[in-house]
Amino acid sequence: MGYWILRMIICNCNCLGDRQIKEARAAGVTSTASFFRWAGCKTQCAKCVAMIRERLDDQPAQTELPYAVAAE
Repeated sequence: MGYWILRMIICNCNCLGDRQIKEARAAGVTSTASFFRWAGCKTQCAKCVAMIRERLDDQPAQTELPYAVAAE
């Protein structure tokens, strides 16, 4: 039995999703223009720009380890 990995497509024209936005944010991307440069593409219809901007603002850059570290 397989598992489905859910992914939300944000930009249909360039097939960019929430996963790419998280990766870009972790890489220091803070604007939609720099996001598209980071992704190596350009806006097409621009319907996604507001949602990309919102998600870049909502997701703080990941600076914590994703697991607990035991104290010595």
